Amino acid sequence: MRLPSDTELCMSVDSWFQSVIGQLPPHMVDTTLLVAWRAWYARNEVTHDKPLPPIIGSHRFLSGYIKQIGDVKSIPTENL
Repeated sequence: MRLPSDTELCMSVDSWFQSVIGQLPPHMVDTTLLVAWRAWYARNEVTHDKPLPPIIGSHRFLSGYIKQIGDVKSIPTENL
C-alpha cells in the first residue's frame, strides 16, 4: 500500500491531520492511521525513557494489524 507523499502531509491548517485523512483514497486511510498511531506510540516510549521499538517490530505489528483489518472487512456483515 502507498502512503501519502510529503507534499500531501505539509499543511499549515490546525486540523491538518483530519484534512490529510479526508483527502486520502479509502484504501490508504487504514494504513495512514496505523502508521501515525505507531509513530505516536514510539514517541511516547522515548518520552518516558523507554527504548525506541525496533523498526522490524513496528513492521510486524503494523503488517499484522493491516492483515486483520483486511480479514475483518472481507467478512459479510451478516456473519459478524
